[in-house]
Amino acid sequence: MIGREVFGYRVEELIGKGSFASVYKVKKENESGTYVRALKHIVIPEKTQYLKIWNAMGKDTEKTEQYFENVFQETMQEIQLMHAFTENGVRNIVPCYENDVIRHENPKRYEIFLLMEYLTPLSVYISQNELVLNDVFELGDRKSTRLNSSHSDVSRMPSSA
Repeated sequence: MIGREVFGYRVEELIGKGSFASVYKVKKENESGTYVRALKHIVIPEKTQYLKIWNAMGKDTEKTEQYFENVFQETMQEIQLMHAFTENGVRNIVPCYENDVIRHENPKRYEIFLLMEYLTPLSVYISQNELVLNDVFELGDRKSTRLNSSHSDVSRMPSSA
């Protein structure tokens, strides 16, 4: 992915990786300025995930593809919710600006791209701000308060979101 262009942003570096997704720092420069965002790249399923589920489903390709179709649909619902949060101004949730899906066949696979706000990784923030243990506890307490606030924001959102 490094060097690839997605949504007009150049993929600069890998920030982190999980079981379904990788997150990259991306940058776009034009006449109006320099813009840095995070790009989440979700692959459903990764090759090893496909083989694991395929074996668990008795090597039934149809059941395996239906399983991952369900995972894909659930992921799409989560993305719709993230966009609703962004559009409704829900604070303390990472804004999601844009998304795209590429479908592959044989075997069926989905690549999902989410363009999101870039946040400084916690470890970098701690080292740049020379935080001591008490500061980290305070930061955790503020995060917890914001999470509770976000839960309240979500419960006040219109039900159509």
